[in-house]
Amino acid sequence: MDPLMGIVGALLITRWSWHLLKDTSRVLLDQQRSDLEHDVR
Repeated sequence: MDPLMGIVGALLITRWSWHLLKDTSRVLLDQQRSDLEHDVR
C-alpha cells in the first residue's frame, strides 16, 4: 500500500507543478495581455 501511495503522491505533485508552470509562465516570460498593453499606451 505504501508504494502505491508514493506513486499517487508523485502524480499529484507532478500535476500541481505542471499547472503552476502553465499559470505562471506568462508572467515569468513577460507575456501580457495585448488589450492591457493597448490600454496603457
